Amino acid sequence: MKTSISKLMLLTGILFSGAMIFNSCSKSDSINNAITPAVAGVVKATSGILNRDLIVTMAIDGGTNITADFNSIVFTFTSTSAATGYADARNDLLNVRGIWSMQAGNITMSFPTNILSQLAFMNREWIITENGNNVELRSASGDGDLIQLTGK
Repeated sequence: MKTSISKLMLLTGILFSGAMIFNSCSKSDSINNAITPAVAGVVKATSGILNRDLIVTMAIDGGTNITADFNSIVFTFTSTSAATGYADARNDLLNVRGIWSMQAGNITMSFPTNILSQLAFMNREWIITENGNNVELRSASGDGDLIQLTGK
């Protein structure tokens, strides 16, 4: 009987110790700690773009100023995860929903162009060179193309 009680107490102690170790080093903690720097970088890179209305204050395509092509369009970028989301382009009549994604500090946009054909200019990878009230994007291809967005 003493042996059974001793074994039961030992088993209870082992189970209790295991539970304490398991709770103090949970899988979610190690996952959250591992991705926090990457998520923080995306949040910082997109902070000037997300969840506000933006207008194009300058657009340069191949050395030509095409800002007027975007005069009536308001852009809003929202996130669906840490590094992706929706990009809405709207004017008084239309709303076109595209997507954006972030990788290595660069943002890539993809809009359907059958309604607002000028959105084709934005469909590429951009380097965020200024990120605050004014957002500046330069084409990642190095061709000199530029977009400046400002909060509305």
